[in-house]
Amino acid sequence: MSAGDDAGPVARDLLAAGVPSWMVRNAVVAAGAAARGRTRELGALSWLTLGRWFPATDVRHDASTGIDALDAIAAWDARFGAK
Repeated sequence: MSAGDDAGPVARDLLAAGVPSWMVRNAVVAAGAAARGRTRELGALSWLTLGRWFPATDVRHDASTGIDALDAIAAWDARFGAK
């Protein structure tokens, strides 16, 4: 996910590979937190170099991909039970 892959397919692949759902959920949440941190860093960098704050977003992990991944995990848990 940190390399730019969508979180939803990655979460489904990890679940299919046998990784427990709680571990996949933690990875999705951690990737989202890291992306928000990178967004703040990019904005601060623009302020330092250009003298103006430009809100930047890290497109590698946005809210919609995180929600898709969490929905996939919830569907997996409903179908196969949480591990």
